[in-house]
Amino acid sequence: MNTSIKRFFLAVFAGGFFLALNTGLIAQNTRGTSQFDPATVTLGQNANYVVTVEIKSGAKFTPPAPAGLELTYLGPSQSMQSTYSNGKFDTLVQTSFRFRATAQATGSYKVPAFTLKLEGKNFDVPEATFTVLPPDGKSQVSLDEVSFLKLVCPDTPIYVGQVARCALNLYVLTAFKDARFNPPIQSGDAFSQGGIDENGIKSGERIADLNYNKIAWPVTFTPLKSGLQKIEYQMLVEFTVPSANRQRRTSRNDIFGGFFNLREQRQQLNLTTKEITLNILALPEEGKPENFSGAIGHFKVTQNLSAEEMNAGDPLTLTLVVSGEGNFERIQPPEIEIGQDWKTYTPKVEFTPRDTLNFKGSKTFEYVLIPQNEEVNHTPKIEFNYFDSDAARYVEATLPSATVTVNPAPLGTATFTAISPLQNGSGQTPREKTLLAIQLFPGKWVATLRPIFTSPRFFAVQAAPLFLLGGIVFLRKRQLRLREDFYYARNLKAGKSMRKWLQNSKKAATANEPEAFFAASQRAIQESFSRHFKQRADTLTQSEILSFLESKDAGAELMNEVSNFFQTADAIKFAGSVAESPSLKEREKTLSQLVAQLTNLK
Repeated sequence: MNTSIKRFFLAVFAGGFFLALNTGLIAQNTRGTSQFDPATVTLGQNANYVVTVEIKSGAKFTPPAPAGLELTYLGPSQSMQSTYSNGKFDTLVQTSFRFRATAQATGSYKVPAFTLKLEGKNFDVPEATFTVLPPDGKSQVSLDEVSFLKLVCPDTPIYVGQVARCALNLYVLTAFKDARFNPPIQSGDAFSQGGIDENGIKSGERIADLNYNKIAWPVTFTPLKSGLQKIEYQMLVEFTVPSANRQRRTSRNDIFGGFFNLREQRQQLNLTTKEITLNILALPEEGKPENFSGAIGHFKVTQNLSAEEMNAGDPLTLTLVVSGEGNFERIQPPEIEIGQDWKTYTPKVEFTPRDTLNFKGSKTFEYVLIPQNEEVNHTPKIEFNYFDSDAARYVEATLPSATVTVNPAPLGTATFTAISPLQNGSGQTPREKTLLAIQLFPGKWVATLRPIFTSPRFFAVQAAPLFLLGGIVFLRKRQLRLREDFYYARNLKAGKSMRKWLQNSKKAATANEPEAFFAASQRAIQESFSRHFKQRADTLTQSEILSFLESKDAGAELMNEVSNFFQTADAIKFAGSVAESPSLKEREKTLSQLVAQLTNLK
């Protein structure tokens, strides 16, 4: 074999070797980078997990996250770097894939190394470690321990219709500062919306070796059904998360990073008390009075008279005061046995609270009594009863009659009797009738001999007294009916009040005042139901109204509209905000149609 042939085979071998070597290099994986930024945080803070590779790509992938660590994809970002060497430019393009890292508990989390396939290329991504430090002196703390909500009720029986008093406690770890919270939201179909004392009681408490700031709010609610019923409260809490890197300031520029990080250290948690089951008891039937007032609690009743002596027909004011603690909103005016000797009207009612929850206070009823004759010598008997929830028994608190003196009505009110001519007391006979004198001059000349009764003016003049008399009779009957028919008077008053609140809602919608609009809307809906209930319209709850609609087989759409207005009114009342869509003008039209439907219910 000559030298040229040897050189040819040597060149072929060398080319194959270098080709194989080059092919092997291409087949090798390219190495990427991965890191957590920052690598150490306090529980409740988030970090970024970043994977960077030398490629231009917008693909999405899921890293192999360990248990307890959640990686949420945020998106890619790209960078380009150009270099000049040996008379030419080289451009390097890199893509960084960012993920939000959220840990559920303290500890160390490791994302293992993995191979990433993008655009037909393989990239070896190294492992990265993420450390979550506890906010307090405990080695392991979960998010459930950072802040939680707890409803505490007394271990005493709770009855249907009773105002139950509990405590809503918020716990936040002392390491989490500047806690802010929205008003709690109560849920549970078997309970009416209760009140909450906005002035919570602040204190400290240590639980499971952790120090907490505690805020306790007294709350009330009223059970509507007996049996095992579930209730819960929800609250949105926001607080400042302590920073694990407060001391890591290496340059003057870090002061700006620290400034912007403050915005990222606010954390929100939607807390709930979970569903708590309460055993609600029905009121016992044994010993229950026939005219049970519905009052549940502890009460004392007193009465006072404006005078002890009056004339027949003069008004007397009897003031009845029910004081104590319980469900004052359900206490109706006690019945009075007036008989035939007295006349009375619907009493004036006024409630004076002694606490922010309207649980303690006094309710005053002012009755106007009118004695019908001077034979009356005592006031009517007043019967009031209530259920003592602690003693589990009914209590009769009948007030005795008070002694009064009724004088005869003043002179001048007696009726007169016509005196006949033969019994006029003078002994004289009536004067005889005489003929009229002859008229010597003619009267006024007329232009026509048409009878006057054919004139429209004649009929108008004759009809006027009839219309006047009819109007007087109508007004008198209406006045008597208002006085004697309680339900008729209440329905007229409710209709007038409903129109007034509808007008108020229209004004509030025009002025774009949501709080005034929904308050007026709620009252208008309550007034439209007043003729179906014996209690005052402003004491009607959403549950009572929906139960009534359900008994009348009202449609689901109608019930949803009523529920929507009540819930929105409660939301703006407690949370101070309301959705802007639909507009108040549109809601005002919906309210008018809704009230018209409710008014027409039989």
